[in-house]
Amino acid sequence: MFRNLIYSVVFCFLHISVFSQEQNYYSKVESLDSIINAYYEQMSGEKGEMRNWELFRFLFKSEAKIIPVKSSNDSTVSTYFVTQEEWIDKVGDIRIKTNFEKEISRQTERFGCIAHVLSTYAIYSHKGYKNLQARGIHSIQLVYEKERWWIVSILYMRETSANPIPEKYLQNKNSN
Repeated sequence: MFRNLIYSVVFCFLHISVFSQEQNYYSKVESLDSIINAYYEQMSGEKGEMRNWELFRFLFKSEAKIIPVKSSNDSTVSTYFVTQEEWIDKVGDIRIKTNFEKEISRQTERFGCIAHVLSTYAIYSHKGYKNLQARGIHSIQLVYEKERWWIVSILYMRETSANPIPEKYLQNKNSN
């Protein structure tokens, strides 16, 4: 009986802890700006610093896909589809080595509860956004459901010398 009481108390504290953390995260998904900013915030950090994978998971629907597109200078293209858990397992350690990812331009289209964001990004090796390492574009699909925004997919590709980012994706058109 005493053991059951202890288990119940521990369960309640764990539940309250998880619930209060989720409450802290809700401000990060209440608007398109906040969820996109939270995504970039989570991707950035000091070299060797663990990323907040709990927040990362909170941003996505459980069925969401992340789809990297690799394009080489010889026009070879390859894609693969992963869940956020597979992405964390596959590239999580690499992200700890990469320092700061910053959105440099955004174009947003919205219809009702769905949105498409073309987000141009740059990756830097220093917190002051110095030493550009790479640029690319995230194509982010989102849905507004249950009083918050969710990422349902991210398709992204890095810039190459054979495929530079067009000027129209380097100019900030809008944000929501």
